[in-house]
Amino acid sequence: MKIVLPVFLLFIVFSSCSLPAMGQNSLDQQLYRAAWEGRLGEIQPLLKQGANIEAKVSNGEIQSWATDNTKRTPLIAAAVNGKLDVMALLLNKGANVEATDDNNNTALIAAATVGQTEAVRLLLKKGAKINVVGAMGETALDSAAEAGMTDAAQLLLDKGADIEATGNMANGTALILAAKNGNADIVKLLLKRGARIEPQGSSGYETALTRAASNGYADVVLLLLDKGSNIEARNGNGQTALMEAALSGRIEIVRLLLGKGANLEARSNDGGTALLWAALRHRGEVAQLLLVKGANIEARTNDGETALIAAACFDSDNDKDGTRKTGLVKLLLEKGANIDAANKDGLTPLTCPNRMNPPAVDDLLEQASQRRK
Repeated sequence: MKIVLPVFLLFIVFSSCSLPAMGQNSLDQQLYRAAWEGRLGEIQPLLKQGANIEAKVSNGEIQSWATDNTKRTPLIAAAVNGKLDVMALLLNKGANVEATDDNNNTALIAAATVGQTEAVRLLLKKGAKINVVGAMGETALDSAAEAGMTDAAQLLLDKGADIEATGNMANGTALILAAKNGNADIVKLLLKRGARIEPQGSSGYETALTRAASNGYADVVLLLLDKGSNIEARNGNGQTALMEAALSGRIEIVRLLLGKGANLEARSNDGGTALLWAALRHRGEVAQLLLVKGANIEARTNDGETALIAAACFDSDNDKDGTRKTGLVKLLLEKGANIDAANKDGLTPLTCPNRMNPPAVDDLLEQASQRRK
């Protein structure tokens, strides 16, 4: 016999079933989207329906075209976009102010990074820990300084952020991070607030001056020097700002530092001079300037490499076709570099193994060798 259930019974059977996993996911995604876009009126109804206030969702899950796959809680999503009313509601409903995204950044760090100053203010008022450290070892102040968010940095300092915090990162303090990215206004702010001008990262890797020099920020370099930064301060490899600038090919910074009295023949931990570091990366224009200023063309590293050996025997990722290597080798030979100079292993520019030189470089070396005979 065929049993037919009344329509109202069918409704009861199906409506009493628990939500499938996708149903919960859909609620969580709707809550995240409402928080991200600031749809205040949707927040409470979604929470009443069972959306998880601490569920982590990414933009890629709610928008097929989105490339941002960082998973955040609704509170962090609202903080990133400065949706203050949504943040206040979520916090009043019990959202964890110290919850992290999948990069281990709290709402405070996320808001500071994008300069959402009022969101930072609200989170601090609600008890957010001001010096908490994210996955990369950065505090909220570090993140604001690195991103150039002056107002957020000012607020965090006003509220007692640790100006010398280094967390677990090698990049160092807020001052170093600001200098690294050329954020001169924040460098000024931090120095005014008493930041130590010669701090080093937790690994002792960089100083504010070496970072600014390496990345080519002349205004920050000048500011730091004017405020008393030691022009010969070293990073963890023993490199000075002049060496870092030479290595990175920052000729205007090299010129600036030389004009300020930087030591042309200072040595890094491995014995390298500014000229040797420039040669290693095939920085011909920098090498020429250093030679004009009197750099010793036969200076050697601890392993006995000269600038010519470095230029001829090492390839550089930023000189794929060897054009710069060719120009530098030609320059050094014209300036009288010793073609027979050997390192501690007895290798010369002509005999270094695995040399992948353009034909023009080999021709220059062979011609120099013939002229010597």
